Amino acid sequence: MTDKDVHAGYEFEGGMFSRVRSWVDLFPCVRLFRVLRLLASPVYISCTLLALILTAIACNLLGTSIPFLMPTSLSSPPLSAIQWWRLPGGFGHSVLPTEPASIKGGWTERILFFVGMLLIWTPAFQLAARAGASLTADRGLPKIGQSIRIAARRLGYSYLVPITMMLAIGAALLALVLLSMPGFAASVPPFRTVVGWIVGAGAIPVGLMIFGASIAIPFGYVAMICEKDPDPIDSLSRGFEYLFRRPLQLAGYTMLSTLIVSAILWIYGGVFESAKTALLVTPGSLQNDGAFRLATLQSIRCFVTAWLLTLAFGLMGGMYLLLRRDAGGQDIEDFWEPVPSPKTSLPELPPQAYEP
Repeated sequence: MTDKDVHAGYEFEGGMFSRVRSWVDLFPCVRLFRVLRLLASPVYISCTLLALILTAIACNLLGTSIPFLMPTSLSSPPLSAIQWWRLPGGFGHSVLPTEPASIKGGWTERILFFVGMLLIWTPAFQLAARAGASLTADRGLPKIGQSIRIAARRLGYSYLVPITMMLAIGAALLALVLLSMPGFAASVPPFRTVVGWIVGAGAIPVGLMIFGASIAIPFGYVAMICEKDPDPIDSLSRGFEYLFRRPLQLAGYTMLSTLIVSAILWIYGGVFESAKTALLVTPGSLQNDGAFRLATLQSIRCFVTAWLLTLAFGLMGGMYLLLRRDAGGQDIEDFWEPVPSPKTSLPELPPQAYEP
């Protein structure tokens, strides 16, 4: 036997971090800060901005008002030196919508509105989410052309994610109605009480399904664009698994993502107020033409909103990879990328082409 065949014993003096490659192995949530690179990508921000513009056009056609797309007043004076220190209250409030969206008309207009938002925002969300997942996996920012091709090929399956979820919720609600019908038909109070207890117990899984849909649908969108095999049902099941199996990790990553978005909101709120102040002190027709001034404010707000939404969508992609690691043990660096198509080789020349 040689020295290589004999166990040399454990080395306990090497330090507890000796086997750790970097700090991201100890704190995987640190990877979410890589998503901030999306803020310097004009291409991905332009995709979100295009979705905002299409949303504004759809809202004008349907008579719907979206707060952050509506022009606001420019009558406030420029910020003074004291007001510059009121950062969290003034800056964030100026960018975020101050009132909920209002949808005019009946159910037809409401259905058209939600269908339009689904058609517009599904590809925009998936493009930014895939970019955020790629940055979290330390694969760099993916090429926009490749991401658009992947999203276009899987767009039909992606639309099935919320449709499948709504059909499942509708079937569960219908089952509750059918289960409660004997209680309405019978006139015996004890029997109604028993039926009420049964229906109440059956409403709990329905409530879990409805609440879980708010988490499962966004993560299902991310799974459809980041996994090799697109499957709407499997994508939805991943969201429910992350919610009910890893709730603490989900809450922790959500809190960190919220802090990141809040910090960027604070900064971009300052940009918004600074641009607004610049408009107020600019001489010329900008001071007289009210419609032009309101249009410029609306443009600034759309740009700032596009930045924030792109970051939020990218963080969803990063959270998906982190939760996938916590729930299934799959490595974060295991990020699917399509295999490039092999280049067609040139045909061989006949001997007459190169022989003298």
